[in-house]
Amino acid sequence: MNEVKQNVSDTMVELMHKKSIDKITVKELVEQSGISRQAFYYHFKDILDVIEWTFEKNVKRIAKNCAEIEDKQSSIKSFADEITEHYPEMRRLLNSKLRAETEMILLRSARHFCNLIIESKFSDYVISKEEKDFMVDFFSCGMTAFFAEKCMSSKPTDTETFSREMYRLVISRINFQDSD
Repeated sequence: MNEVKQNVSDTMVELMHKKSIDKITVKELVEQSGISRQAFYYHFKDILDVIEWTFEKNVKRIAKNCAEIEDKQSSIKSFADEITEHYPEMRRLLNSKLRAETEMILLRSARHFCNLIIESKFSDYVISKEEKDFMVDFFSCGMTAFFAEKCMSSKPTDTETFSREMYRLVISRINFQDSD
């Protein structure tokens, strides 16, 4: 992993805990990271690119960890637990001018997770490519909306219920497909 990118990413997360994303500048980010503007632009296009790289890196790590968990429902719960831990950062992003871009990043991240979980956890089921693509699209859109709404509310997310219901939905969708 590129140390400069990781350093900028870590600094971005630190700054996001202190202030609105709309107030964070490239100038401040490079100063806090201890790198030059040239180094920043060598690795990233802009602040949104830093956010996207940070999300992608974290989602890959989370998805990999979830794929290693044997139990399907526990794997989904682990993902939900990880996402809820990042609600403060998500809330700041969703309350910023970058809301639409953040939602698209969340959607791509959810697609990556759903794809990996369906491939690794439900490989013992026969699912056509068309059916798998539909499931990935459907569940990733649902998860994105669910977590975006939940992180903006004051109610805590019940990850146990979420994982149980997501598991039931996936299994019922697969079983429905099998009965066709």
